[in-house]
Amino acid sequence: MEQLWNKMSKKVEVVDGVKTVVEVILAIAAVLPAIYLYFEKAKTLLLTGKTGLACLFILFALSILFVSRHYIVTRFINLNTIKKFYKYVNLGQYERSWSLISDDFKKNRWQEDYLRFEKGFVFTQGVELLMCKHYRTVGSTSRYVAIYIDAVNCPQLSKLTGVRDLKIRDVKSLEKMTKEISKDLSTAKFDPETFLDMEILELLHHNFGDILRWKYKVDTLGNLESYHFVKKKYFSVKLVTITNHPIFWIFGKRKISGIRNLSAYESEDIAH
Repeated sequence: MEQLWNKMSKKVEVVDGVKTVVEVILAIAAVLPAIYLYFEKAKTLLLTGKTGLACLFILFALSILFVSRHYIVTRFINLNTIKKFYKYVNLGQYERSWSLISDDFKKNRWQEDYLRFEKGFVFTQGVELLMCKHYRTVGSTSRYVAIYIDAVNCPQLSKLTGVRDLKIRDVKSLEKMTKEISKDLSTAKFDPETFLDMEILELLHHNFGDILRWKYKVDTLGNLESYHFVKKKYFSVKLVTITNHPIFWIFGKRKISGIRNLSAYESEDIAH
């Protein structure tokens, strides 16, 4: 069954790859006539001694070439890399997703530990990428907004039941909750400072348990978690960064060099 699944996923990968190649070819075909005409005009002007005008037409042609490269890389090739990353996560093929991540990101986020990366999906049931749009490009770095449905089946932190329903007037209840969790963490031999140093926004995330397990590098938080597993589907919005290492025109290596929760940042922060 597993072999059949792998064969099917490889066929889907080939189809996706062919689709991207066709899209790139069509994009190139759309600009080639204009580039050809500009170079032909430049050639004619050079033969008549109008060097200045010829250089201007050559400049136009090179500008089209540059713009088309930017469009093809940002709208097709980079997008395909992100789509493949989430597709592999959805299929449970985490090694393939891992291969699309840059070495620096692996080191900074997961300390180059693949197993830690894989454990981050231990309760993931599936990922459905709904949308991925180009946000901006600066130099060799491009950023994209990715929206997907994250389906999980995970144990809940019993002390945080109802935390998302609290109002401002209930701030004392929130304080009581965090103190109890901090105490339980200490009893379970976890450093409570790691929990206390987290952002309040993270506390309100649907997958806070996953975040906390990831922080402590463990599969379970023991008695802090209820034995009741809850199936949930929720929207996740990410800012995905792709770093390009060009070799020639549209050719080169492209790796995911950053993924972060977009809702946690203001527009001024994501611009850098």
